[in-house]
Parts: sequence; structure tokens; C-alpha cells
Amino acid sequence: MRLRIVTTQEAGAVCSLVAPLSQALGVPVVSGPDPCATHVLVVRAPSPVLADLARGLWDARDDAELLVLARPGLVGVARRLGAWLSLDTGDASSPLHLLTRAAADDVVARGTHLTDAVGTAVTAALGGWRTRDVPVAGATGMPAPRIGLRDVARYWSARNSIEAADYDMRAFASRLPPQRRWQRRRHALTTRLLPAVPGTEVLNVGAGSGKLALDLPGSVSVDVVHAKLRYMRRFAVNRFATASVFHLPFRAASFGCVVCCEVIEHVPMDPSPLAELVRVIRPGGRLIVSTPDYGTPVWPTIEKLYAVAQPHGYADEHISHYTRDSLIAAVESFGLRCVGVERLYGAIVIAAFDRSSSRAV
Repeated sequence: MRLRIVTTQEAGAVCSLVAPLSQALGVPVVSGPDPCATHVLVVRAPSPVLADLARGLWDARDDAELLVLARPGLVGVARRLGAWLSLDTGDASSPLHLLTRAAADDVVARGTHLTDAVGTAVTAALGGWRTRDVPVAGATGMPAPRIGLRDVARYWSARNSIEAADYDMRAFASRLPPQRRWQRRRHALTTRLLPAVPGTEVLNVGAGSGKLALDLPGSVSVDVVHAKLRYMRRFAVNRFATASVFHLPFRAASFGCVVCCEVIEHVPMDPSPLAELVRVIRPGGRLIVSTPDYGTPVWPTIEKLYAVAQPHGYADEHISHYTRDSLIAAVESFGLRCVGVERLYGAIVIAAFDRSSSRAV
């Protein structure tokens, strides 16, 4: 293992840190770019006990991809910032971070400089990386950067983007009653359509970071956004894989049930994403599909209102518009039979289809 230092201090001061840190941690330490570095230590403020503080973080390096030096006795914005931004740290502006090389590279690739403490914590959350506070003796009194209201607004906007790895899970537990009710009602209607056969193997396509992936025992969940699956793996429940609805890495007839919630509107109708979903369903199995219903004015109205109210929490990416009837017709063209339809406040259609136990599709 090797450690790279990133700091706001001048080059001479940085070089003076290398030997003490290397001796304290027992690993090679470098102050410049190093392709062999396994971890990155970000130092944003000097401390006479820096080696001891870094050792505290280093000893916990296997606990999370971003370790935050937690300072006691924070007041004002510094104390509340982590909660405001829904971060897994109570010290979002900490002057000392330890990141794995992969997490550090991802944060930088997303446009955040590692010397930006709050930005690093927010961006790590967007990427689905685990964060953990590490209290270490000697952290008292280390200075915090000045954070203005504009900074808080900028961080809040980024944190609540639809691109956040935990967006779906946070929506399920949202502080906004309409959003929370919407997510939980959709979850209930979808699970209501699941086959009543214990032990049915379920494939959840386009799972994102939705709670459904945790509530289907023994299921496999796939998504094209790897950061969302990275976030979900922290729960150590079920299995996850990065895959597209057009190329599912499973043999034909592998699952007794396939669930695909609000995915097909994001991809073209031709070639049909339904073909691959049907391919992996066993004879006698079930397909559950949900999508906005553009056959009524309800969803188009909600779409416009939501885009105004939450411009960073919504993205108009629906390139395929289905209605209740066109969805049923599209799926039944593959030889399946519609056996149930639920509607979410007249805006989303959730339909279940059974595949014949004898007919090949």
C-alpha cells in the first residue's frame, strides 16, 4: 500500500510531512501524483499532531471509502451541514480526509477538487461511496473553512440531483410528504402484483437505488448506473450487477419473475427492450412493467410541475411515451397475457403479464 498527500499548503511544507507520515503509518508516502498510490490523504489545515490524526484514519481504512476526521464541539453551520445535506458525516467541513484511490479518482472525475471538504463529501455521496466519521484525540480546535449561504445552496443543489447514487432510496424516505407517499404507494402496488409463489427467483431490471431491490428476497438487481449499485451493496442484501435492459447477462428462461419499473420510457421502442425482458422469463413466469401513462393528462401535468419545483431532482429523459393500452399491446405481442393492472394516482400504469407455461416466445 502507498499513500499520496493532497494539501493546500506550499510545496516545501508538504515535503516536510512525508517522512513523519511514512514513519507513523508504516507505508510509503508521496506528495505528488503516484499511479501506485492506494489511498489519498487530504490535508486542509496544519496540525502539530497531524501524524497521530492520520494514523487514526489509516487504522480505519477498511471501514469506508471516505474517512472523515470528526472534530468534537462543532457549532453553527459546521455542526448542521452534514444533516442538511443528508450526508453520512457530522463533520462535512472536516480538514482531514482519507480516501481510497478509486473514490478519490471518482470525486475528481466528477469535477470536485479534493481540497474542497464539503464538495468531496457531497460528491462521494453522489458516487455511492461509503463515508464514516472517525473521532481521533487531538482533533479539537482544528479550523473549519468559511461556508456562506451560496456555498450551502450549491452543495444542496448537487446533493439533491437525480444523478445521486442514493436518490431513489432517499425519495422513499423523503421529508416531503407527497414524494414519500408517491414512492411508497408505487412500491406497494408493484409488490402486490408479484406472483404468490414462495421462492420465485426475481430479476429487477433498472433497479437503481430503489427499496424494491432490498425487499425481494433472493433477487438479482441490475442497472446501467454503477454508482447506484455501489451504494446498494452496502446493505449486503441480494445480488447486484451492472447491465443494460438490452443486454441482460443471463441465460434464457432464468427467472420466474422479471420486474422493470419505469425504465422503458427512457429507451427507444425499436428495438424493443421488452424482447430481452421476455427472453429471461421462464415458461409460466411473470413480467411486471411500469411506465408513465401518457394517455391521460395526469402524468404530463405532474411532469411539468415537478420540473419547475425540483429542477435538479427531475430530468426530462422520456423518449418513449406509452399509454395503458399501448403498453399492454406491446407486451402481449410477445405472447404474454395481461393478468393485472394497477394505476398510481392515474399517472403511472403498472401491469403484470404471465408467460404461457407451454408456448415458446
